[in-house]
Amino acid sequence: MTNDGLNIDFGEMYAFDMVDGDKTVGQMNVSVHKQKTSSRGESQIYPDSWFIGDTEQLKPVLEIDGFGTIENQGHGYGRVGLQRAYEMSLEKGCDGRVEVHATWGAGKFYEHCGFVGKNGEKNGQPGIKYFEPTEENVAVLYKGGKRENLSLQIAKPMDFGDFSLDDFNNPIDDFVDIVNMPYDDTSVYKNIKDLLSGKGYQPEYKHKVKDFLVAEQENLAQSLNPDKFTHHLAFSEDLCNASGFADSKKIDDFIDGFNFTDEKQKESLQQTLTEEVPINFAAGYVFAKPNGEKQDIVSFCGFVENPMYSLYTDIHELAHVMQHQKFYPNIMEKLENATDEHSQKVRDIVMRGYREIHANAFAGAYMMAMAVKSGNPVVIDKVEKMVTQTSTFMSNALINSKLGAAYCDWGATKRVIADIKQNGADKLFKDNGRVDFAKLYDFSFSKVKEMGYTPQMLLDAYDNEGATVRKIKADTADKSAMIAEVNKIKGDNPILNDFAEAQSLYEPNSGNRLQTFYSRLANPKNREKTLFDKQYDDLPNISQYRELYTATQKQIQAQLINKVRS
Repeated sequence: MTNDGLNIDFGEMYAFDMVDGDKTVGQMNVSVHKQKTSSRGESQIYPDSWFIGDTEQLKPVLEIDGFGTIENQGHGYGRVGLQRAYEMSLEKGCDGRVEVHATWGAGKFYEHCGFVGKNGEKNGQPGIKYFEPTEENVAVLYKGGKRENLSLQIAKPMDFGDFSLDDFNNPIDDFVDIVNMPYDDTSVYKNIKDLLSGKGYQPEYKHKVKDFLVAEQENLAQSLNPDKFTHHLAFSEDLCNASGFADSKKIDDFIDGFNFTDEKQKESLQQTLTEEVPINFAAGYVFAKPNGEKQDIVSFCGFVENPMYSLYTDIHELAHVMQHQKFYPNIMEKLENATDEHSQKVRDIVMRGYREIHANAFAGAYMMAMAVKSGNPVVIDKVEKMVTQTSTFMSNALINSKLGAAYCDWGATKRVIADIKQNGADKLFKDNGRVDFAKLYDFSFSKVKEMGYTPQMLLDAYDNEGATVRKIKADTADKSAMIAEVNKIKGDNPILNDFAEAQSLYEPNSGNRLQTFYSRLANPKNREKTLFDKQYDDLPNISQYRELYTATQKQIQAQLINKVRS
């Protein structure tokens, strides 16, 4: 099927259930493309044999649009599904040509079945993988034989006659859905029970946020220099077992997908992920390829408290990706190899300060820009309150953290909010309706500069402004009195001015307590400690949660004992 006005080949689309006997073991959606074009030359993905002459017109190809054997992996169904796709390619006039867009963690599987990536590479990474029907590749695909009992049954008739790009993949609409997505106590209650009964950390909103981030990651990649950086999006849950503990085999497989120039860097990452990757963990890491010229940047994303806050924290991680292109080259070369104590302190506090302050301002700018672009007053209000509450909370770092003002972003974030509300967000968007991450970077970083925090101020904040505030807090009865005293002495000090304002706006205990509780339970290392913490004694259903957890642990122990005995 084609749309002549758009000159886009949507293909003939089919949806199937993969059935073994009377059991549905997976799903597969495919499209048969007969008028598809693709670039040639340096950006060429497919082999020359797929093109018609010297044109950019491809010969007919079958594309796997969706493919999965969820909860039935390890039984050979995936390979058999690919065999069926190859056979369908023959039946539909595609001569056995098949392509698929591999998601994170699936690249190695497709390559194991005879697929390759651009330039015939087998690197285990996500992206387009194609199957060229050579005798050798077909032998690889059918290695181990053909499983006759798996059948494809039409799952749902598809009518794309009224298909409109305006109704497809609208990022603003998807954003609004996430902000307005209900996640009430009833849903959280069910999620907590599932977690404590051994079904894993599976917040109800997970797939919605995950799908949105996957689409946004492709947009982000367009703002990176392709000759220097390749960005990959990974989710912490993909490196964990059902209990939330790091899975050493998954971590090893993940790390093996990258080429390390430094074995110590590889071992350090291996240890870090093994020890610190609870299922809602979010952080960014960089891997350098052997040629030293191009870097693989990997963002780990997770799910924290609720849909909107999860998106905010994950966009914060994407900010670090942009920083690797612009911010780090200027700072890292000066500080990364510092050996003396002072230089190390500068690196740890100043570099982290600008990095984290900017990442928060970047995430706040993204959320506000999307909200304002939606034109929905309710969404704008929800987002502004969340961003304000999150940012003002970070002002507590001046009191509690040895990093002092290194996480205090309110001075930048308040400027972000004011600018976007007053001047609109169009300047931060591309013509296709998606955020321009390069412009978002420059915009949010300009607000960091307007804060007036010099490197020396960040370095001295713990001992100067931090010490002053800690003393005032100790000498005053409550927060209001503390703020009043800070206002008396703040003068034109930007750190104290931002701190006093942030503290006056921050509303303790304004969040959903049950969501926070569930999010903390996600970390299996602290799960029992969190569950039996006295501060939660008055939480609704807490006795039921504790009894369920205890019963599940006894059941697990009994199963382990029986396994050892057998």
